[in-house]
Amino acid sequence: MKSPSKPGKPTLFLCNDVVFHKNTNRILMVTSTFFPVIGGAEVLIYELARSLVKKGYKVTIICPKSQNSAVKDLAGIKVLSLLEQKGKAGFLKNICRTLVFLFMHHREIDIMHAHFAFPSGFMAAFCRLFGIPVIITSYGSDIQVSAEASYGVRRNKIAAVLTWLALKLANVHVVLCRSMIEEAIHAGSDPKKIRVIHDGINSDEIVAGQTRIIERLELPPSDVVVLYLGRLHPKKRPEDLIKAAVKVLKIGQKAKFVIAGKGEEKAKLERLVKKLGLTNNVIFAGFVSDAEKWDLLTRADVFVLPSLMEGQPVTVLEAMACGIPIIATNRGPFPEMIDSSMGVLVPPRDQEALAEAIMRLVMDRELRHSMGAKCAKTVEERYTVERMVENYETIYKVVSSKKTH
Repeated sequence: MKSPSKPGKPTLFLCNDVVFHKNTNRILMVTSTFFPVIGGAEVLIYELARSLVKKGYKVTIICPKSQNSAVKDLAGIKVLSLLEQKGKAGFLKNICRTLVFLFMHHREIDIMHAHFAFPSGFMAAFCRLFGIPVIITSYGSDIQVSAEASYGVRRNKIAAVLTWLALKLANVHVVLCRSMIEEAIHAGSDPKKIRVIHDGINSDEIVAGQTRIIERLELPPSDVVVLYLGRLHPKKRPEDLIKAAVKVLKIGQKAKFVIAGKGEEKAKLERLVKKLGLTNNVIFAGFVSDAEKWDLLTRADVFVLPSLMEGQPVTVLEAMACGIPIIATNRGPFPEMIDSSMGVLVPPRDQEALAEAIMRLVMDRELRHSMGAKCAKTVEERYTVERMVENYETIYKVVSSKKTH
C-alpha cells in the first residue's frame, strides 16, 4: 500500500481508538481468556506483549469482555474487549466480531498471534483470508487430552475438528516444550511448522514481604513448608500430595503442607484432609494474589506439583526463580526442566515415591539449599522473558515476509 506521507515519516492509521504505525511491526493477538492476569498463560501473554511494546512494536490484544472499559491502554498495549465469554452463541458472535474487525483493519495488521489453538486459533485463522500470517501458541489444554482427568478441549469432537483446521491453516505452531510436540501432531499440526519456545519469567518482579499471608496461615520459621500452588484440578493430582503427607508426618517432622489455589477439587480435598486427620498440618490458602504468591514462594522450602500432564507451568518456574527445589512427576515437561541437581521426579500417582521424595528434602536442609540454588541459576540462564521474546521475534521476522497484502 502506497504511503501518502513524506519519506521517513511514519504513517498513522487511526481506527476508532486503535493507532497503528506503518513503520513498526504491528502484532494483533487474540486470547479467549481475560487479560492481563488470571493464570500462567495470561502472565506469559502479558509479559510478551509488554516486552514487544518496549521494543517498538504496536501490540493490540482482542480478548473477552469484562467489567472494564471496552478499549483500554495497558502498558502501551491496546486491549479490545470484543469477545463473549462462553457458550455456542458466544463463540458464533466472536467469529462474526473477529471477521468484522479484520475486514475493517486488516491492512493495519502484519501478524496475527493467537494464544491457544482453540477457540482463539480458529478465530485467528480467518486472517489467512486477508493475507495475514498466523502464529498459534499452545499452552496445554488446547491440544492435550486426558479423559481420566476430564481435561482438554479436544474431548469435544467439534472443538477437535476446529482445532485441527486452525493448526492446518497456521503458518507456525509454537509449543512450550519438546514433550508437547507429539500432542501437537496428534491435534493436527504439521511437524514442519512446530517450534519450541520455553516460557520466560521476569525475576525482577519478585517482591516479598508485602502481605500478611504467612502470619495468617500460621507458618512459624521452625516448620518446613511444602507448597502446592496451582489450580485444584484432577489432572494436577493434589490429592496425591495430601495422601503422601500422611506418610511424611509419621516421621515426626514439623512440616506444613500449604495448598494454594482454587478449583473444582477443593471440596473433595477438604473432605480428604478431614478424613485423614490432617487439619493441623494441611492448610488451604485458597486463591492468592500476586503479592501473596511471592510471599508464599519465598517462604516455602519445597514445591510439589504431581501432575499427570502439563504444558510448562509458570508456577514451577516461579518457584525455581525463588530458589525452591522441585518435586514433580517424570512426565511431560518436567524431565526437560528439572534434573537431579534441582529436584526429584517421581512416577505419576505413586504416592509412596512422592512421600519418599518429600521426606528426603524435608530432612536435608543442605540438599534443599543446593537444589534451590541450581534452580535459580537455571531460570536465569534458560527461562527469562528476554530470551522468550527474542525467540518470538525471530519467528515474527520470518512469517512477516509471508504477508500478501
